[in-house]
Amino acid sequence: MKHELIKAAAPTLQKIAGIVTGRDPKDVEALVSSELGFLEQRVKLDKALQGCTEESLIDCVKQSIRTNLSLNKQAGLVYLFPQPINTGTKDSPKWVTIATFEPSPDGRLSIARQSGRILDAKRPVVTKDDNGRVIGGYVDLLKPSYPQPRWESIDFDESDIDRWKGYSAKKNKGYANALYASWKGGIDPEFMRAKMLKHALGKMGVNINEGMALQIEEVAPMVEPSQEVETALTVDAIEEVTPIEEEPQNFDEWSDL
Repeated sequence: MKHELIKAAAPTLQKIAGIVTGRDPKDVEALVSSELGFLEQRVKLDKALQGCTEESLIDCVKQSIRTNLSLNKQAGLVYLFPQPINTGTKDSPKWVTIATFEPSPDGRLSIARQSGRILDAKRPVVTKDDNGRVIGGYVDLLKPSYPQPRWESIDFDESDIDRWKGYSAKKNKGYANALYASWKGGIDPEFMRAKMLKHALGKMGVNINEGMALQIEEVAPMVEPSQEVETALTVDAIEEVTPIEEEPQNFDEWSDL
C-alpha cells in the first residue's frame, strides 16, 4: 500500500472514529493508526489481498471502525477476502478486484452484543449420527427480556444443511463449498458451528450491517459503476465459498463464550 494514500485517508478515518466512538482526538488518532497498521500486516502476509484496489482496502478500515471490530488478525473478528467486480457493462466489462470486509462468527457475536440483541451465547453444539456424521445441532443465546433475561435454543437439522448446500451450489455455478462434504462425507463440524451461529443470530434479528449504518457525506462510494455491477461473490454468500488462505479451514478459533 502506498504511504501517500494512507496519509490522505487518515483525516477521514479519524473523523469517522471520532463520531462513532466519541473519543478524545489523541485516542482517535491512535486507533486509526493501529487499524491501518493491522491492515498493512494482513496485506503483506496475504498475496490475494495485494491485488485489491487500495481504496477498497482503506474502506475495510472504515468498516472496522464503524463496527468496532478490529482488523487485528489475532483477534479473529474479521475476514478480508478479494472480490472481483465488473465496473463496466455486460457488453464492455471492466473487472477490478476489491477487498471485502466480513465479520467472523466471533465478530458477529460482538455486533450482536453491541446492538443489545443478545447478552451472551454458548458454543454451538453439533449432533451426529452413529457413524459420526453431523446431522444437526443447536445454538443457545441469552436474550434480554423482562423481568429476567432468558436463554433460547435455536435448532438446526439436515434440512437446514441441505438448504445451505443448495444455496452454495447455486452461488458457485453448481459446486458447493467443499466443507459440506469434508467430514465423513458430511459437513465439517466447525463449519457447521459457524453456519448455525450465523443463522441463529439472523433469526434473532441481528444484522451484521447494524454497526455500519453511519453515513458521512464526505465519504465517497468505494466504486462508481458506470451502468451495472456484476459481482462474482456477495457478502451474504461468503461463507458459502471455499475458504481462501485468509480463512483457516475451521473458520475461526472459537473463544470461550
